Amino acid sequence: MTPSPSYQVEWLAVGSTRVPEQILFHLGSSTTLHPVTAYVFLLTGPDGRVHLVDTGVRDPAEINAGRPPERHWHVAPAQTLAARLAARGIAPETVATVLLTHLHYDHCSQVALFPRATIVVSRPEWESVVAPAHPDLLRFTRYPRDVYGWMVTTGWSRLRLVADDEEVLPGIRAWIVGGHTPGSTAYVVPTRSGPLVLAGDMLNTYANWEHAHPPGLLVDLAGWFAGYERLRRFGAPVVPSHDPELARRAPGGLIA
Repeated sequence: MTPSPSYQVEWLAVGSTRVPEQILFHLGSSTTLHPVTAYVFLLTGPDGRVHLVDTGVRDPAEINAGRPPERHWHVAPAQTLAARLAARGIAPETVATVLLTHLHYDHCSQVALFPRATIVVSRPEWESVVAPAHPDLLRFTRYPRDVYGWMVTTGWSRLRLVADDEEVLPGIRAWIVGGHTPGSTAYVVPTRSGPLVLAGDMLNTYANWEHAHPPGLLVDLAGWFAGYERLRRFGAPVVPSHDPELARRAPGGLIA
């Protein structure tokens, strides 16, 4: 049997904001604010090819309109995804794959930066934004319709819609865990130290995982618990999507 390839996994911090507790934790406070970080995950395969999980915030001005100043997104010039990659000698055209956990602005808005990348998203997530049951609920500040339009046109030949448990790269599997959005996806990545789960916004923080406390921004609470139990039974380490604690647990950026 051919051994599974292993990937190096690093985090890139590409912005920050503060959000009400009720966004991070089900039934949380509407007035208490918590700091959050926007992360992109950099995967380097055994063949040296580079892949990304999510893309971060394209332009804070687009989503800060109407938000109180204390909740503004902040992205310093050195924090942009392009700058983070350039600091590692990675040109956008060399990124082979962009794996999207879901299609909210702070995760998908920069897919057009990568002219040669295959763009992976779960089929139920894609269908939920291109044929939504309630279109009026898809506000631009969370759902960037121009990005979806780009994916349908310019990016269409590189868009790959995947099913649950599909192998999206050698050894990497997409698990549709739902809860946060209809097709929210966690990616199970083999590393030298064993499998690692990049959970997307199913887990905003380590506390969501460690205390079995759902995030507040959900479309399906029961679905979230089903996804949580699936990951718990699997038993691999998990990485949340927005916790500043990640920088303390994996200083320097290397996760595995």
